[in-house]
Amino acid sequence: MKLPHPFYRLPISLDVQRLQEEVAALPEAAWHAHPTGYKGNASVRLISANGGENDDMIGDMQPTQWLDQMPYVRQILSQLGLVWSRGFSTAKYEVDRQRIANDKNQPLAL
Repeated sequence: MKLPHPFYRLPISLDVQRLQEEVAALPEAAWHAHPTGYKGNASVRLISANGGENDDMIGDMQPTQWLDQMPYVRQILSQLGLVWSRGFSTAKYEVDRQRIANDKNQPLAL
């Protein structure tokens, strides 16, 4: 399979062993099935609404207890120089943002 565009090489180097050790140290309770039930797709919530064990897309996005236990992962994320949040489609976000603004009869500050 040929991809239409080359991959972007991130400007960081990783200590693979250290990363593997942090992931392996997570308890089974940290792992969750995909919210839609895709088989074989599990993940650890690193950032979530209010830092809780949830799949909410609205709320104050905070590190979870699992990310707090992973100093090397936090270091990697900080090296990328990005703002981190939960992943979701822009279209869904825009629909939710408008719904919330309409429910409160006021514009939503971003």
